[in-house]
Amino acid sequence: MRNLFAIAVVALLWSPLASASTKIPLFLKSQSSEGFTDPSEDRRDSEKDLLKRLKKCDEFLLVETEEEAVIVLEVLDRAESQQHGPFAGNTQRKKTLNVRLNVGEFSAEFAGDTSLMSIGGGWGVAAKSVVNQIRDWAKENSAKLNKMQ
Repeated sequence: MRNLFAIAVVALLWSPLASASTKIPLFLKSQSSEGFTDPSEDRRDSEKDLLKRLKKCDEFLLVETEEEAVIVLEVLDRAESQQHGPFAGNTQRKKTLNVRLNVGEFSAEFAGDTSLMSIGGGWGVAAKSVVNQIRDWAKENSAKLNKMQ
């Protein structure tokens, strides 16, 4: 009987519901979340890239509305620039994705980009860079973020 109780406790602690409560609610806001479509296809594509990577994060719980969220993330823009590579005459397009993170009255901007050494450095790499920065920021601020839930 005691073993059955121990198994039930372990199962409860490892259940998705138990782990979901420790995740930080995050809402990915489009610049036109007020019911209008975003005219920027680039921003919409970057939102998809971010969503794909955020869904894989154990730290965040994606929510449907801004009101449910502790963190609100907004894609601001993205840009491409030419950079000289490590070899003479070698140039590469550097892609940069800019987002704004809002938590209550606090706001910070993050920029993720493709490095010169990244292979297949597309917009997905820039999105991954942004998500990694936000994960690090959330870990550093986890005590305060958990109090806000």
